[in-house]
Amino acid sequence: MSTGLVEYAATLPVFVLGAVGSLIAGLFTAVGALPALLGSHIGARSQNTMLGFAAGVMLAATVFSLIIPGIDHGNRNIRTRQHLRRLFISIIKLFDNDQ
Repeated sequence: MSTGLVEYAATLPVFVLGAVGSLIAGLFTAVGALPALLGSHIGARSQNTMLGFAAGVMLAATVFSLIIPGIDHGNRNIRTRQHLRRLFISIIKLFDNDQ
């Protein structure tokens, strides 16, 4: 069944695939918001757990969508690596409390 669905999706325009993907993501966002909308009170421990999970998802999205492709792109260019090295050293010096 999944191969038929994949073959059908391959015939659709990219715009339609993007719209359907966005619609699915929006629906799942709404489903995830239901407990907050329908619940009268969320305990502190539950709220901390949910916020921690959300933070972990956002960190994973950052690493997989931004940092790893950026490193791959930077490895292609030696000047980019030199600039990144200088940037990180500047950031460390900026936050160094011993100065």
